[in-house]
Amino acid sequence: GDAIIRINGLTHSHEMLAELKRRPRSLAMLVLRSAGGARPGQPGYRNVAADTAAENGSAAEAFEVEARFDGELVSLVEDIKRHVLLPEAEASVAMRLVENDLDELSKALEALRQRKRTENDEDADPAAEEEHPDLVPEPGLEDEAQKRVHLLGNRRRLEEGLRKPCSEKETDEENHYKANLALRESLADPTFDADKLQVAIDNFFRLCPFQANSPAAKALVARARILVELWTFRRRCGELRHEVLYATKAALKWEAKRRAAETWPYAPKGTEAEAADPGFKELLEQTQEYVGELGFVLQEAKAVLERH
Repeated sequence: GDAIIRINGLTHSHEMLAELKRRPRSLAMLVLRSAGGARPGQPGYRNVAADTAAENGSAAEAFEVEARFDGELVSLVEDIKRHVLLPEAEASVAMRLVENDLDELSKALEALRQRKRTENDEDADPAAEEEHPDLVPEPGLEDEAQKRVHLLGNRRRLEEGLRKPCSEKETDEENHYKANLALRESLADPTFDADKLQVAIDNFFRLCPFQANSPAAKALVARARILVELWTFRRRCGELRHEVLYATKAALKWEAKRRAAETWPYAPKGTEAEAADPGFKELLEQTQEYVGELGFVLQEAKAVLERH
């Protein structure tokens, strides 16, 4: 069955029991759930699928999925099967799609088309598909790759047209192109760098003051500003998660020292106990906008602070 291994930051059984008896306003519990069971040949092993099939006369799953707890896990497994278990040629195209190398993408796309032509050949080996039965082809991948090839090709031709082999002087046309390209690349930045995107927005307005007033440019800048706010929020959320985890560990360490010195929860008369860090409470006050994102980490920290 399930096992509770931590309650409000406490891990020892007698401490967890005392915390339950204290009846705090909230309980942040970490529960360990067993998945599967003993391996064949080990004590306690039982072939659930075989037993259920014998009872019902049909094949069955090894264990029932609990919708309340396993739904997210099941969706992740399905997503991995769909987007990770690709045939080699399609996997190569998928990787090249997120890069900017036109030549490599063209080679990968041609290899994919060659594989499809081979599969359509009447002399193709029918046993080839049985070697990897879990591989799932992506039907729209070739179309997406072709669109990307056209985009990168247009970009290369434009860059070659703006290149000045004999002149060092920059033209307004080239500056406009570079500012627009930098903004669009920052919008698709895989590192979600809000500072980089903000610099690209500022440069866009500085180098393209007239183009920035067009409806298309306004829509592009509006989207960029939304992403700046979103990425800044997410970055601060990650920083707060790290800070809250570190502060919670420090608070639990302070509590453990008090317990070891037998000064918890109150110090004996005539003695002084080490005071808790006031910065812990101040830190949690900064997390009001991130309650939903910090989730269990924040709730456990609040439970520890309430006990202190």
